[in-house]
Amino acid sequence: MLAVVLTALPAAATVSGPCDGSGTWANESPPLEVVASQLAEGEVVVIPLEGNVAWTGAIDLKPPPTEARSTSGNVKVKVPFPVGTVEVGTWSTTGTSTGNSGTYEYEFPSLLSGFKVTVIGQHWEGTLEQAGSPTCSGEVTLSLAGTNPIGFIAGGLTVLSIAGSYLAIRVKGPSAGGSST
Repeated sequence: MLAVVLTALPAAATVSGPCDGSGTWANESPPLEVVASQLAEGEVVVIPLEGNVAWTGAIDLKPPPTEARSTSGNVKVKVPFPVGTVEVGTWSTTGTSTGNSGTYEYEFPSLLSGFKVTVIGQHWEGTLEQAGSPTCSGEVTLSLAGTNPIGFIAGGLTVLSIAGSYLAIRVKGPSAGGSST
């Protein structure tokens, strides 16, 4: 359920199943509060490179469970090069609870400023070892605050490449002192 919590996106959050989640960054001014189910398509939410997010996640089961059952899940973050996917949380419990909340402290390196990361979460009514699709899943893309200097370097190299290509393929006129026939 944590996955649906850290929401923001360039392609809208995708939530599959009877669940929802939210995240609040209270140290931002004004505080940043995001609810997965309330994000508009194409909406981009920028989060700080580091901070504490108070998260909530819940699954809406009809009828609510009255007897203990097994639940499990995980939350992963896809980070651009070279890290890949990092698991930031897992759970496996037995009980009647249909939600959870907490605070997660994180810190992305400044090298990732301006990049987007994707948070993916899955929740099973059962254990991770059991086959089948998750009961609830979500995926959101977050834009990390700041501007990445790598973009400026890439832009500069592109300009140099275009200039070099122009100089290499330009048409040359007759050479000085040569004869023209």
